[in-house]
Formats: sequence, structure tokens, C-alpha cells
Amino acid sequence: MNRLHNAFKRWLLLLLSMVLSACGIATPGATGALELTIGGLTSIDANVTVTGPNSFNEIVKASTKLEKLATGSYTITAHDVIQGKTFFPDKREQTIEVKANQTASVTLRYSNQNSNAGSLEVTISGLPSGTNANVVISNSSGFSQQLTTSSVLSNLKPEDYQLMANAVIVSRDTYTPTPTNQTLSITAGIKTDLTVTYAKREATVGQLAITITGLPTNATATVVVTGPNGFSETVTASKTFSDVSPGEYTVIAARVEGTYTYNPYPKTQTLTVVAGENADAPLAYVPTIAKSVQGDGFGSSVAVDGDFMVIGAPYNESNCLKESGTAYIYQRTATGEWAFLKELDTSRIHPIVASELAPSACLLEPGGVSGGDHFGYSVAMSGETVVVGAPDAIADCSVVVCARTGAVYIFERNEGGTENFGFVKELSARDGAEADNFGRSVAILGKTILVGSPYHDNDADADGSVECGGTSDNSECDNGSAYWFRKGLQGITAALETWSEGSLIAPPDGANGDLFGLSVALAVNGDMVVIGSPNDSYDADSDGTVECTTQLEGEECRLGSAYIFVSSGKSTTFRRLTAKDATARNGFGSYVTADDTTIVVGLGEDATTSSASIFGRGADASVWNDLKTITFENKSTARETVVTLSKDSLVIALPYVSSDVNGDSTVDCIGEGTMTVEGTECFTGAAYLFERNLGGTNNFGLIKSFVPCDGVSYDNFGFAVAISDDAIVAASPGRTEDAGAVYVFAP
Repeated sequence: MNRLHNAFKRWLLLLLSMVLSACGIATPGATGALELTIGGLTSIDANVTVTGPNSFNEIVKASTKLEKLATGSYTITAHDVIQGKTFFPDKREQTIEVKANQTASVTLRYSNQNSNAGSLEVTISGLPSGTNANVVISNSSGFSQQLTTSSVLSNLKPEDYQLMANAVIVSRDTYTPTPTNQTLSITAGIKTDLTVTYAKREATVGQLAITITGLPTNATATVVVTGPNGFSETVTASKTFSDVSPGEYTVIAARVEGTYTYNPYPKTQTLTVVAGENADAPLAYVPTIAKSVQGDGFGSSVAVDGDFMVIGAPYNESNCLKESGTAYIYQRTATGEWAFLKELDTSRIHPIVASELAPSACLLEPGGVSGGDHFGYSVAMSGETVVVGAPDAIADCSVVVCARTGAVYIFERNEGGTENFGFVKELSARDGAEADNFGRSVAILGKTILVGSPYHDNDADADGSVECGGTSDNSECDNGSAYWFRKGLQGITAALETWSEGSLIAPPDGANGDLFGLSVALAVNGDMVVIGSPNDSYDADSDGTVECTTQLEGEECRLGSAYIFVSSGKSTTFRRLTAKDATARNGFGSYVTADDTTIVVGLGEDATTSSASIFGRGADASVWNDLKTITFENKSTARETVVTLSKDSLVIALPYVSSDVNGDSTVDCIGEGTMTVEGTECFTGAAYLFERNLGGTNNFGLIKSFVPCDGVSYDNFGFAVAISDDAIVAASPGRTEDAGAVYVFAP
């Protein structure tokens, strides 16, 4: 039995070796071979030395094949052979790479010196190992031979020969030979020796690369580049200037007008070109998608997925209904431009006939949104589906009363026609009440939708009743909820997929005014939900009590948190995330974003600092580690910290920070932090891109920052942000007296 087992092991190893060999994969300890072919010697031993890895050194006297050699670089050095006559090798030294499971070949030829002829030995040095020289030996009789390594030319006709040695470029380094041109006299019976020495030439010029991105393919840039010695060039597309003089260069880009205004970022940049080095001037053009109707709040919410983008304008006036709100779809075209596709059609929303309502019931537009709905306050997008929240929508209306509980609307890409994005479903809270703000936040991932309802009153203590009589000191007033919807097969035939009624998710220890659900996020195919509760009070010091009175006073009042709920199909577990140094009323949990392994939590509008907390998943979903807090220096008045995460990219936006939008290295904002704030760059906003594993495993390192190139005070750039593989969207809903604008950056 043991012999059979050993035989099987040998067979298995042989099979594995054959498979790896067939796939071109080196097995552990794999070797190669080197075949030397030596000619020109009869009954005389050659004198060739082969050296290589692991101190390999062997003298070869005839044609042979060296096997089982370690992989790597080998040097073959041929020496003269004196046997009555002198025999010279044609190549003095050659270098060759031996690869696993392969045979490398080298050929050498010896020749003896004819007494009526001469010979020339050229020794070449100074080049990096493995680099070929470029040396030519020729004469007037038509003889010409190129040499790439040290060589011996035998039996040359006695006369004058011309040596021409040419420069060699390795990477961007130039190696120049000495001598470059020389006449040699070959004498019969005599060997002439010559050495060509290469040396790296000190660079006297550099390279400047202008890389332009972000413009549609049919648009032309205007970029002026100036530098030393009167250098001035205008480029219209990406260009590399080779061999430019060292010194300081200035790159000034003009905006490009088209369907949108494309602002260059940066507008002006100064860089230094160093001899022998590359200088790069990346220039990204950013489209400004703007609206002109003041007060619409265009860009209050944004979402992007692939080539489609949805932008909410919740204060838009539709059909003379103030603040009914709307949302727009944009599509990226083949030229790379984001073109307006359509405004979402809400005519199928609320299929209620006006005659069915009592005259004094409410003002509800038949077949559409109503005034004050704020449709577009929140948006989300995943694949073919767009979700729009209207937190003040009339979702429950009878002949007696209409309740503004809030609602969420689902639109599908090809519903009602190709690329139509037609309305398919309205979602509402099954236990909704007036001013619940259902739809204040929304998230979608595949076939799962999560909706926040931060002012919902719910039975937090599970005693069967809701202790909320409409006064703020009732424990279950405005503690908040979230609703989890999933699309699945319904009915006996299971022929149609529809959205479920929605499962209520409530805070396990909710209390008055927690605002649980002000922000929401989805991960793990929708089975993990993250819900922000920025006014959550909890036992931070673990002494068994929460120091927070009904008057909302105490060290543990309004610290804020984020809850993780994970569904396994049979049960749901939850975990609370808190700030490392929690501070009351900073709004920790006002913004949340997540993927399967990472959760990022941002602060709210009343925060006194700007920071984002990053948590990483441990061995299972019940363990989350506090990885890092990104704090922004000198941003004491920045307030909100908006966050969004996609794959390995994290964007953090500070919509209330004052930033240098005009690029003059100063921020024009006077009195920031006081009651009086003045200046053209006050509260313009900024956004920052971080990349996972930059600066260490699980670390998020800063890549670049973004500001609105044409921003002015109170634009609030970054109030809403979204990110996909090749687009970063940052909105300025405060631009032009709240008309709003959206900027699309390349990551």
C-alpha cells in the first residue's frame, strides 16, 4: 500500500509539472539550459568561460549543452587559442538570459590569422549590462560590419578602415562613445587593438507634458505655454514637448464654451523643468451643468451610475405649484459630454381624480406631485433604476385630511420607451404620519431600497404604544425609522417582480429626537444597512446610565451614532458605531456611506469641526474596527462633512468651507467664525478625493482636491456628491441665488 501511495505521489507531481510547463508557469526550482555552438577549431580545444547566478563558473572547450542551470543572466567570455597559430573568437563577450524550461543558444566562431592579413580587436565598455553598442567598421572596398559588443575581426585585408561609433539611448539617458570617428590602418600579420568607451552624457534639456482631459472629443482647448528663452506655444490638445530648456514654465488655460461652460482646473500652473527629467502638467476641464431659475436648488441631490446621472431640484415650481420639485436625467454621449436626457415625468404619480376629493380637502394636482412635496430632495441610482425621495409628499389623502408623510418614487430606464426612465412604483410608509419625512434619505443597491424617515414616531420601547402626544419631550417623538424594500417574485404564477410593502427598521434604544434615518446606506447585496442617527444619546462612558435630561442637557446628549443592521435571512443583528471623541451636537451620523468592508460617517451642519470617521469590517459583520478619522485642519467653521464611497475611492466634501476658487493662493473671506462674514470666497465649498490603501493597508490617502472653478460665496459646493468609476459629481445648489449647478470631475 505504501509503494502504491508513493507511486501515486510521483505521478501527481509529474502531472503537475507537465501542466505548469504547458501553461508557461515555472515550477518551484525550475531550471533552463544553455547550448553553445563553437566552430572554426579542428582537433583544438576552445577556451570559453561561462559565468552566471549562484557563482556558476565553467570552462567550455567544445560545443556543448549546459543543463539544469538556474534562471538568470549568463556571460560567455571567449579567449584566444594559441596552437602553433593564434585563433581569435569573433565575439569576446556575450550576455544571454536563461529562462525556466527553455534553452538559450549562443554561437561562437574561431578563425586563425592569415599571414597575409591583419586583424582588429574592438573592446567596448561603459554601457549598462545587456545593452547593445552601435559601432560600424568599414573600408572603401565595400567591407562593413556592425559590432554590438566586444569583438575580433580576423583576416582583414591590409588597408585603411573607418570606425564610426554612434550614441546609444537607454531609457531617456544618452551614452556617447569615445572615439566617435577614427581611421585605422590594418597591417598584415599584426592584430590592432582599439577601445571604444561609452559614457552617460549629462542632460542639458528636459521634457514637458501637457495632458488635457475632460473635454468632449469634438471640443478644442486653448492652452498657452510660456517659458525660458522666449518659449511660447499654444496647444489645443494633449502634447509633449521634448528637449526643452530647463527653467520655469507657465501653463494658462482658457475656459471652453459649448453645451456647457468647461472650466480648466487649474486655470494657471507654474512648474519647473529639470534637465534630463519629465515635468507633467495635468489639466482637467470640468463642465458646469447649471440652471437659471433662482430658488430651484438644482443639485440638492445627485447620483451617478455608469453613463447616467440624476440630479434633484426639490424647490422647483412645477405647474404653478411652489416647491413641488423635480429631477433630471443626464446621459454621457459618445463624445464624452453629459447631455440632458429628460425631466422625470411625474404625471402618473397619485392616480387620484380631483372630483373624488372634498373641495376643502387639499390642493392635490391630479396625476402629479403637489406643491411643497420637495420631489428630488433625495435621489439614488443603481443600474436601470432611479429612486427619488419627496419627504413632504402627500402620500395619504382622504376626503377629510391629507397627510404629508413623505413618499419615494421608482423610475425604470426603459419603462415607456427606450431610455425613457418611466414611473413604475410609489413607496410609502405603512404606518406613516404627518411630517415623518419619509424619503428624506434613500439608497438603492440592486433589488433593495432603503428609505429614511427621521421624524417618524415609533414604539422604541416595544410596549405596544407610541408615547408621543405631539410634544417634544415625549420619549418616542421623532426618534426616527427606516424602511427596507426588496424587489422579488410575487403571486401564484411568480411571473412578475414587484417591490415589497417594506420592513420597518427602528432604533433598538431610540429616544426623543434621535433622527434615526437622516442618512442611509446599503452594502452586501442589500443585506447590510447603515443608518445614521445624528442626535442619538448613549452611555458613552459605560457607567450604566445616559447623562442626558429631558431638557437635552448632559455630557451624553446628542452625541450621534450610526447603526449597522445585518440580515442573515433568519435573523438580524445590529451594532452601533460612535465617534472616537464624540462631541455633543456635532451631528455624527448625518452622512453615511458604505461598501461590504468599509463604513464612513460624516458630521452635520452644527458641527464645530470637519472630520470623517472610517470603520473597517473585521472577521465577520458583527466586528467593525475604528480605522481612521480624517480631520481637516483649519476648517473650524466648515461644519457639514459629506461623504460618499465607491470601490477604492472616497470623496469627502465640505460645502461650508471657504476655498481658494480663483487660484491666487489666498482665500477672500473676512470674519469667518463671526456673525459677519464677507468676501467672494466665503462658503464656496470644496471636495477631496481619497484612495484606499494609499499610505498603508486600509489607509485612505489624499489624491487631490476639487473646488468650483467659477464659484462664489455661498455656492455650497459639495452639498451633494456622488462617485462612479470615471466621474465625480459635486453639486452647488446655492449657486446664482439657489438656482444651482453641478460639476463633473474625472477621478
